Amino acid sequence: KFFGSSTAAQMNIDMYVRVNVSQTFGSVIYSNSTPFVVDNLRIDSVSPSEGPLIGGDKVRVDGAGFSNVTGLDMVAVGGSSGKAPRTISIPVSPANDKSFSFTVPDDTAAASVNAPTSYDLVVVASVGGQRETSAKSSADQYNYKGPSINSVSVAGMTVVANSGVPIVVKGDYFQGVTKVVLKTFNGGAVNVTPSSVSSNSVSFSLPDLKKALKALGVKSAKYNVILEIPVNGTSLSFVDSISSASNEFNVKS
Repeated sequence: KFFGSSTAAQMNIDMYVRVNVSQTFGSVIYSNSTPFVVDNLRIDSVSPSEGPLIGGDKVRVDGAGFSNVTGLDMVAVGGSSGKAPRTISIPVSPANDKSFSFTVPDDTAAASVNAPTSYDLVVVASVGGQRETSAKSSADQYNYKGPSINSVSVAGMTVVANSGVPIVVKGDYFQGVTKVVLKTFNGGAVNVTPSSVSSNSVSFSLPDLKKALKALGVKSAKYNVILEIPVNGTSLSFVDSISSASNEFNVKS
């Protein structure tokens, strides 16, 4: 019926399996009372497959066997050796067998302690009281991305400390940025509240840095632009953008 020449080359079916354990002379010593189910449960694609640390993305999961799915486990890829991977469990209710959507949670806490921010998405189903999960694969991964600066409008330039020059930072995954830190290479730092923030752009005006230069005992200094995202929306700790030469500019009194 399933594999006759008139049927498709491949069919998706569930198998109900009874396990019998017998001694060598034939008597059955164990038989599972309820057959377990080998379900056609799999994830074929995740879209989008990456997003900002603060979460909020609406992610679509496509695959098969979702009729009995009740939850989704986001299982961290990698991590500490010998420890169970960190797992975020999310309830879901697919309306059909082949796709569903869910909202990605905030993951700034993991990023702040350098824990893995890449996850396998594993669907969890319940069939006859039996818990089933999909196998992990490269097709089911979702990756959180921290703020990454590509350019600063005054990079490589020298600006006057009290000029108030407007500065525009371009890059990716700026969602959630609340603070700009101007950090000197000899230890000084000044916090600035941005005037505007989008997913790929942050704008602010240069604060008066004359007092900062005087406190450092210098007439000029090189500053690095760092964007900060508060961890879980608090002001106690932050996730920083990575510093590079493209973030640097000079200030003179």
